[in-house]
Amino acid sequence: MSSIDEELEDLYRRCPILDDEGFLERFPAAPDFASFMDGASKTFARQDKKYPPFEKVGVDTTQEYIQLLSYGHEQVVNTYNRVVDILELD
Repeated sequence: MSSIDEELEDLYRRCPILDDEGFLERFPAAPDFASFMDGASKTFARQDKKYPPFEKVGVDTTQEYIQLLSYGHEQVVNTYNRVVDILELD
């Protein structure tokens, strides 16, 4: 198994909502968005290990961030929509 496959498997293990049909109907690009945010949080975290987009909404992890998406948190949904548009995930 490649490291990419292992990372995706780990992401799905940490964010089981990514397998939820109702969630995916509302946010079909959520797995790609979660993968993007997870990678960005690892790559661009500050020295204190905080990732500013997560910190802005009061969470520390991708799992918590995706949970906010499922709740319809306005700021997270706006970020989702911008990332989906920029990366052409739709």
